[in-house]
Amino acid sequence: MAVHKKTMNSVLEFFRTDRGDLTAVTDAPGAKEANGRDRSEPFYLFGADDNAPTPEQILDPPPCAYGSAQNRWLRSAADPLLE
Repeated sequence: MAVHKKTMNSVLEFFRTDRGDLTAVTDAPGAKEANGRDRSEPFYLFGADDNAPTPEQILDPPPCAYGSAQNRWLRSAADPLLE
């Protein structure tokens, strides 16, 4: 119980002291929406913080919409990545 109480107090202290940082993160979805609308950043089919995508896994310039032909291509391109 002491560990649980310590953890909860730490979380509450974090919210009290770092509230500004937390509210800034809430702007991220709007910023990503703007990037998609403006096509200002590449689109990554794969990758992570510790595993960068290969050039074949990056669409640059990014697509502005997907039709059925593009959906088939994306599915076929993504299949090997999902195995």
